[in-house]
Amino acid sequence: MSDQLETLRNIPLFSLLTDDKDLAEFLKAGQWSKYTSGGIIFRIGAPAPNIYVIATGKVLLTQNKKSLATLGQGDIFGEVGPFLDLGRTVNAIATADTLVFEFSLAALDRIRLEISNEILKHIHAVTARRFVESTRKLSCA
Repeated sequence: MSDQLETLRNIPLFSLLTDDKDLAEFLKAGQWSKYTSGGIIFRIGAPAPNIYVIATGKVLLTQNKKSLATLGQGDIFGEVGPFLDLGRTVNAIATADTLVFEFSLAALDRIRLEISNEILKHIHAVTARRFVESTRKLSCA
């Protein structure tokens, strides 16, 4: 478990979890998943209970046979579905051997409120940034 704690600690999103107790509680509330290159993490329309954070590797997000983004270490994805209670809106495919930590919104209830709020702010900022980038791309098309 100490290796997992250290891996989680090295992900920027979780740098706020400086207390080992908070980190251990959060670790218990989520799960690690490994994908080989080409592995499907999820497809459009699949249920969306969890948010994913890349510990190592790369993930390609696609929609309608178009590449939307390639994400790497520390990046978050899959955050829209849990917040809006929607199915997946993109496909997520590992493009290298990839290790992700996935967690539900309920996992945030296991840690101190002020830290949970900071993590939520970070996730919302990522989502807002992607929305702005997508809007710019559409206006240039």
